Amino acid sequence: MNKTEYNEAHKLYVAALPSSKKSAHTVKSYDLALRKFGEYLNSFEQNGDILPINVVGFRTALYNTGIKSNTVKQYLINLHAFFEWAIRMKKIKENPVQLEEIPKQELITYDLLSLPQIQAALTVTPKGIFSKTACRNRAIIVLLLQSGVRNAELRSLKPSDLDFERCTITVSHGKGDKRREVAFPALSRQLVKEYLESGVRPAHLTDDDWLFGTDADERGHSTNGRVWHRFSSNGLLSMARRYIARCTGKENGVKVHSLRHAATALWDDLGVPIRTVQQALGHASVSLTEKTYTYVLRKEKNAELINNVLDGALGV
Repeated sequence: MNKTEYNEAHKLYVAALPSSKKSAHTVKSYDLALRKFGEYLNSFEQNGDILPINVVGFRTALYNTGIKSNTVKQYLINLHAFFEWAIRMKKIKENPVQLEEIPKQELITYDLLSLPQIQAALTVTPKGIFSKTACRNRAIIVLLLQSGVRNAELRSLKPSDLDFERCTITVSHGKGDKRREVAFPALSRQLVKEYLESGVRPAHLTDDDWLFGTDADERGHSTNGRVWHRFSSNGLLSMARRYIARCTGKENGVKVHSLRHAATALWDDLGVPIRTVQQALGHASVSLTEKTYTYVLRKEKNAELINNVLDGALGV
């Protein structure tokens, strides 16, 4: 496969991904990785067959631009999947992306909330926030902390996804376009109900319109409900950072994804079984939950436990 054939196959592959139940986010991720590799190939005049050395050169070029190692790894994983598909489609005989050449995962340092800070975020209504949307923002933060849903999952919620009788929320399009049910505890139900009754969400909207959003125009001015946009990813991030900073005193707040870690820390502290945590988070396996969350979240707790045991044994 030369670069001309690669560019044609790239288009076919991306066009076929939605029919294999890949989410829009996943399709965008694959398209970005393949496009970047195509741009790298197009920077050379030669149009010979794509070889493993070309992939190594691509990896080196990405690294030299300062792209994070984990991002480079994801690009190569997506590229490897594409060439595996190309082999099945008889467009190429061998995969030029050698698994040994894919960088190892770098350990991510998470910006975690302590249990007292999580408690503050659940119980404190911060001062200095815009009063009109205060009930909406509090409902969002508590729901993130109690349900563990992702940024995109929360932004995609609709009132029809909420079951107040069964105390559950249906996440219709989770990561990998998977469907699951998550917890909808009493405090979350109370705050969401107060938000829906507050008038912040325009009364003319239906149960199939976005649950959380804004009626602001392009200049950020309220339209008094004439329009309704769901939050952007960055919009939710900015709101969460400000809210958590004012609740906890934590400088610059935290990322939305850190609230998912906070939910997991809270469940773990209360003794929720790891299998239940896995299902609530929407992970494919328990090992992923343990590797990604429990290890990270328990590091500080493990040190505290060992300190307590040793200090107690020595009478300190």
